[in-house]
Amino acid sequence: MHLSNQYDIKSFKKTIDINLNSVFQISTLAQQLLAKSKIVSIVNVSSMLAIFGHADSPAYSASKGAVGLVTKSLSIAFSKNRIRVNAVALGWKDTPC
Repeated sequence: MHLSNQYDIKSFKKTIDINLNSVFQISTLAQQLLAKSKIVSIVNVSSMLAIFGHADSPAYSASKGAVGLVTKSLSIAFSKNRIRVNAVALGWKDTPC
């Protein structure tokens, strides 16, 4: 995982924009189209760093934590149209080479 200096405000804002704002924008824009389908799910991608955090990636951790909360809010809001919204929190697994 290549992370730029996440303590720089420009880098922090860019990470939030990519990882959080895009999830919200795509989900809300797609809601009307998805509401026309019978079985619909939106699956957002979070991270275990949303729970644990990491000294080298405060923006990434914050953005993925916020994805979890946006997912909960959208799940409530979209339920009237029978759209499920969930998130998976990915972790890492040490595998042999």
